[in-house]
Amino acid sequence: MTEQWIEHKWIFEPDGGLLDIYVQEVDIDVWMQLIDFINKNYNPHFGPLEEGDTRPGIDKDYIKRMFVDESGELDRKTSSFTIEGITVNCHFFLQDEIEFDIDPREFKKQIQIDAIIKFMQAVSWNLEREVILTAEGAAEYPLITINVGEGLLKISTQAELKKIYDRNHTIFSRIRAMYFRSLIKLIPLFSNSKFRDWLVSYVIGLTNANNIHTATKKK
Repeated sequence: MTEQWIEHKWIFEPDGGLLDIYVQEVDIDVWMQLIDFINKNYNPHFGPLEEGDTRPGIDKDYIKRMFVDESGELDRKTSSFTIEGITVNCHFFLQDEIEFDIDPREFKKQIQIDAIIKFMQAVSWNLEREVILTAEGAAEYPLITINVGEGLLKISTQAELKKIYDRNHTIFSRIRAMYFRSLIKLIPLFSNSKFRDWLVSYVIGLTNANNIHTATKKK
């Protein structure tokens, strides 16, 4: 077992979740660049396929239609391909965000980590964008950050991630306290007793720290 593998293995330790790879703030043109890149280099499966559909690779026209479809009639297809024994799934959830996922249980050796980093570098180079690898649904806590154009390859340590988490949690707590104080000041201003009673109940509910609600990512 190499020293590199020991150093980075914690990122790929299975914890019941997947690992996500994101490219953020993109548009349909960037998506088309990505699809061309994947089709050319990785022989991806794009499914589920329609009966009699033998076209190889990801169907760019279908993706364009899918992103603007409001009828709900088009299947939300996923593409998948393999890199050094690691299955990479490409999802088409949002037009302004590219998302892949990989399963940490498939990682057994350093060469697989190297292969995923090279894939991220290739995506960054071709799209001229920053690419990050995170825990599932945790884009605010990048484990690996790559921006080839800026010469950036950053693999976060556990200590660095803890600092980011602690800072974000502190900011959230301050915002929550400001919101709470604002609501307290509003209560006496309402003449409608029913609404005032409802607001009082709502504020009381906020004092229960176990009821903190965080938004989940749309999928």
